[in-house]
Amino acid sequence: MSNSDFLETLKERIVVFDGAMGTNLQVQNLTLDDFGGLRFEGCNENLLVTRPDAVENVHRAFLDIGCDVIETNSFNGTPIDFAEYDIGDKAYEMNVLAASLAKRIAADYSTREKPRWVAGSMGPGRKLPTLGHISFVELKAAYAEQVRGLLDGGADPFIVKKDGTTSLMIAAGVSLGAVRGEDPNLVKPNEEGSIEIVKLLLDRGVDLNAANEVGTTALIGAVLSSQGAGNGTREKLIAFLVERGAKLDARDKKGMTALDHARAGEGAKANRAVDSATVARLLERLMTERGMSTAPRADTNAAAANAAP
Repeated sequence: MSNSDFLETLKERIVVFDGAMGTNLQVQNLTLDDFGGLRFEGCNENLLVTRPDAVENVHRAFLDIGCDVIETNSFNGTPIDFAEYDIGDKAYEMNVLAASLAKRIAADYSTREKPRWVAGSMGPGRKLPTLGHISFVELKAAYAEQVRGLLDGGADPFIVKKDGTTSLMIAAGVSLGAVRGEDPNLVKPNEEGSIEIVKLLLDRGVDLNAANEVGTTALIGAVLSSQGAGNGTREKLIAFLVERGAKLDARDKKGMTALDHARAGEGAKANRAVDSATVARLLERLMTERGMSTAPRADTNAAAANAAP
């Protein structure tokens, strides 16, 4: 079943998701050896490799009682989380495995009358922007890698479990709004998809001007994401955020606005500099239209040296 089928079904009836993966793995009394030894203690995702039958048991139990959607065993599935177990480079493969396993089980139960779907599960992770553990750009890149794996494994909708912060949700939204290019190793931004996801977040009360512990707001984060990998500007997303009330003059803990970050990025190389220059011109225009000063900070370059991803 496709994601479009899922959305159409939502218009017709209530769709029931499964329950907690972790809790239902614990009740199986798995041993340390089942997880792969002491190194993988607490890594539920590694059971996809060592005890896939335990994960299958959870999926089948929820499908047996009539759930429409099962979630992948990928709650802590970003490269950043996996790095704690020295398998950060396996994040893509692990997410493909999580989605493909769930997809195979769902297919056993799915019928035309009662289709079943697989939701790509994305948790907030163990390193939070709210505590200054990780930057927006790093978080977005980590989510993008997870999204690629879940998509390639066959996930239909996605379910993002948040920590309550705007930057995490926007980072997830930007990554979920990504589509694969012809080269499977590239993730190119799809601004329309990102905007639709941000709209949903706003409808649910997300505050665009809330900042994490280092002062990154949604707008500053969007500017930083345009500099992250030189893979396209975020002009439409940035304009949309401003239209919906994002403050152009908001400053992070280094005293830098979104415009300051864009100007700082102009000193970089290749695509990143091109993207930053384009974004800087957009921000300058938006600020001028609102009667706001666009005078450059004297210490922008120095501050950017410490702030750049």
